[in-house]
Amino acid sequence: MKNEKLRNNRKYYNLLYILPLFVFMMAFMLVPFITGIAKSFYKYDAISINEFIGFQNYIDLFTKDSKFPIALKNMVFLLFAMVFCFSFSVIAAKLTLMVKSKKKQYLFRVLLFLPMAIPSVVTMMMWKFLYYPEIGAFAHIFKWFDATFPNVLGTEKFVLWAIVLIGFPWISGFNYIIATSALQGVDPGMIESAQIDGAGTFKTFFKVELPLIAPQLKTLLTLALIGQIQEYERFLILTNGGPNNASLVPGLHMYKMAFSSGNSQYGYSCAISVILFLITLVFSLIIMRRKKES
Repeated sequence: MKNEKLRNNRKYYNLLYILPLFVFMMAFMLVPFITGIAKSFYKYDAISINEFIGFQNYIDLFTKDSKFPIALKNMVFLLFAMVFCFSFSVIAAKLTLMVKSKKKQYLFRVLLFLPMAIPSVVTMMMWKFLYYPEIGAFAHIFKWFDATFPNVLGTEKFVLWAIVLIGFPWISGFNYIIATSALQGVDPGMIESAQIDGAGTFKTFFKVELPLIAPQLKTLLTLALIGQIQEYERFLILTNGGPNNASLVPGLHMYKMAFSSGNSQYGYSCAISVILFLITLVFSLIIMRRKKES
């Protein structure tokens, strides 16, 4: 009887332990999320206008908004670029583990992880300075060869490529550490068996190691996709969506409609956020389904 009472008390204690997290999620995540969905059906400016208009925001988004298709097209381009850049973190993890010296391995890990300590805003401003057409570092290098460095952030055909180039060689510290840990968890016996069968380093990596760490990589890829779909800070700092909306992305379009358009349209901005949520949900479900099948 006493033991049963202790077990019941322990259940209540466990509920009390998770109560603060539950309250936090309700107050700062779930409630704003539901409110955002509700406000997407309103003509709402957060001050005086609060008129229910049904699906009109969504209809306008896909029929009258000339900027939204451009933003979606740019997002698709950047998603493909992100998937390509994602592979560099995995390759860097493998190359690090191939270094036999433990001290050198540790040094490489620190150097590759260190950029995570630098705020992203600082990184963006550094690259913006590098891209300055007259006084930037790239402009000075071009002058050595009697050439003129173009205004890449101010030219429509260059701007997206210039933004993708930021962060070269595209090694994310977080992805790198997770990929390194996953590769270290691969059974050495399986690698040795593959090598005995005549597989070289390249074939062993792609045929044995990558399939074994695929679940971790798919999780990382899901997080990276979500981050890329929601991102707007990089574009706000570097180009503000210009020139001529050539670098506009849905997240930045949503931000501008809510805060920077002069005529704040919070309801319309909420409609954009709901569409982004649905796109993110579809991508996540596809990746997680593939993960479950594999």
